[in-house]
Amino acid sequence: MGSVMITVIHDNERENRNMVEFAGIAISQLNFVADRKIVIDITQFDSQNSINRTTVTTLGDLITLPDQFTVRVQKGLPSAVQAVTICHELIHVHQIITGKLSVSAIDGWLWNGEYYSTSSKYDERPWEILAREQERPLLHSVLKEYRS
Repeated sequence: MGSVMITVIHDNERENRNMVEFAGIAISQLNFVADRKIVIDITQFDSQNSINRTTVTTLGDLITLPDQFTVRVQKGLPSAVQAVTICHELIHVHQIITGKLSVSAIDGWLWNGEYYSTSSKYDERPWEILAREQERPLLHSVLKEYRS
């Protein structure tokens, strides 16, 4: 497996280094090579505009650009919540890289070839269900390696 370029945007230099290491371990455990750089941006953003969710507080999201994946994580969250959010969004990066998930040319997504509109319920999207199932086991696995 080749190396993945990871950049963290955080106002604390120590946290930057920790998150680069943490994300690197997560990517290694997910066993993928990204075709573009991965940026983890710890920032304040409007959760009401984030992927059409109005009843759920958005902890993070993924912006897919031709040259990078940007994982945005809400600033001010406890470190443990930021860590699980990073794991969740990196699982989506893995889903995209492996071709299981893609943005549809029509307003929505394709999951394993099946179309889902942006109006589909967040909690019923198969890629979100899978990411929620995998995020905590990934977090525990990463922390085990991170602390060793």
